[in-house]
Amino acid sequence: MASKRNVDPSSLDSLQRTGEILNDQLALYEGGHYYDCTFQVAYQETTPKVFHCHKVILARASIVFAKMLYGDFSESSKDKDDPIKITNVEAHTFDLVMRYIYGGKTDFEDVATACKVYRISHHWLINSLMKVASEFLKYPSSEDAITVLDMYKACNDHSHSEKLLSIIALNASKVLKSAAWLKTSLSTILDILQLECLEVESETELFKALFAWGAADGVTGDNITDVDAIRAKTHDALKCIRFMTMKCEEFAELCTLDCAQLMTDNERFKVLLSINLADGSRLPQDFSKDRKCRNEFRTIGIGFEAIE
Repeated sequence: MASKRNVDPSSLDSLQRTGEILNDQLALYEGGHYYDCTFQVAYQETTPKVFHCHKVILARASIVFAKMLYGDFSESSKDKDDPIKITNVEAHTFDLVMRYIYGGKTDFEDVATACKVYRISHHWLINSLMKVASEFLKYPSSEDAITVLDMYKACNDHSHSEKLLSIIALNASKVLKSAAWLKTSLSTILDILQLECLEVESETELFKALFAWGAADGVTGDNITDVDAIRAKTHDALKCIRFMTMKCEEFAELCTLDCAQLMTDNERFKVLLSINLADGSRLPQDFSKDRKCRNEFRTIGIGFEAIE
């Protein structure tokens, strides 16, 4: 029978144990100790990053990981050094999620980071982290409000989307000037322009903002100069502008601005005639006949405050 070797256990193990479960779990992750699965993560990064993890800890945190690592999927039979490839998450975001799973750590440097963490937590069904991220995103600035709204919409989170629309309504004038407004989707533009109440000076402000959105290429950041292209892009949203709330003088002044090219000469004439005669039936086809001013503001929702 072979004799046992007299080996100091400390020489086999570099893990520093503090006695605090979360701290020790985080140390397992940070040091890659005793790992039994490997993830290779790359989204927009040119060089994938490797993370050594532990199946049971991930399975405890997420049913998605439980099914991936212990279910009837190819990932469950991989060797611990045969990486599971993740291509829809940035390495930094993956690391933040792991730090929460292992050690309960949350470090959202900014709104964009919190949105990324929320989206992947939603995808992986990590409800507790979704709750933490949504709390961080509860009162976004006017510059970030649309970014947060777009994220909730992408996750089909209708409850949070409605709350964000309420916040945007209360701060519409600032939100319309944000960079995110120029980059958002037609769907979000319509969601905002279809709101009954908006904190704006008049429909002219909405019309100018719509033109600015139409003239901006949300992908490249360049300006679109083709008037027909701008009109095609804004066609559906233009129907939401409440021209019948304007006075003749206000619309006439609007017609002297570059943004007026969003409408044809015939459409501008019909709108002016409709305002002058107070007769919405003369408006161009499908234009809004609504005569209610949105800035006759009333409180929307409960417990929301103006944002800076």
